[in-house]
Amino acid sequence: MNEQLKNQTVGTNKQNNFVLISVHNGKIFKKYKMVNEITELKKKKINFRRYFNTLENIGIPLAETKIKIIERKTKKSGVVGRFCFVQKRGVPLEGVFRRKSKDEVLKLYSQLLIFSLKIWRKDRFRTVFLDSKLENWIFIDKQIRFVDFWPPFIRGSEGLDIACNALLYRFVQETRYSPLGSVLPLLHSAIKTRPELKKNFFNITTEMMCSNGLNKNLVFEYYRYCFFRIVLYLTKRLRVAKKACFNSSLLS
Repeated sequence: MNEQLKNQTVGTNKQNNFVLISVHNGKIFKKYKMVNEITELKKKKINFRRYFNTLENIGIPLAETKIKIIERKTKKSGVVGRFCFVQKRGVPLEGVFRRKSKDEVLKLYSQLLIFSLKIWRKDRFRTVFLDSKLENWIFIDKQIRFVDFWPPFIRGSEGLDIACNALLYRFVQETRYSPLGSVLPLLHSAIKTRPELKKNFFNITTEMMCSNGLNKNLVFEYYRYCFFRIVLYLTKRLRVAKKACFNSSLLS
């Protein structure tokens, strides 16, 4: 299977840490870049399954996903491995969102918003976060399906790899697991994709929030989320720069 993956690579997704995205027999193979010891991978696989099952119980329509561990032997670390996610190939919703008419786009946005708001209504203890942006949804047999399960956003188990100090870690947790945490990624990506419909997206979101008992200042929370994204981006760039400086110092 490894040779088939190498020969049919169709892209990568650095944001989600996938270094190989391939197609074979109507299925998508996403090969995760991080290599770990097998015992560590098995622990992470448990977190993935827990996250998947929680979203499924909440009522989020999920793409059927299998997770495999690809093993290899190394001289330094012994047996190591990496994750490979296998999903049925579908039609990216983001592309459909760009092409559809105004009425069709607003109807589609409302459908996705209903799914995102289920996190607020059914996950009262704020244990999971749904990264609801458009690129994480596809059509499979004309049905909407969510496809991004990595990293598994379970409160308290993810964030330490992103945050560089306690203050930023708290900021990450409060933003992702707030009542609007799973709504704002969708709103942000919809505006980014169809900016001319920004006012419509805000109106629909506000209306549906109120009908679900969410009396939040959406405009304030939206721009707070934009600031949150900027902070995460700068933090990641800083970590990359520090790593590059460290590596160059070793070579000099």
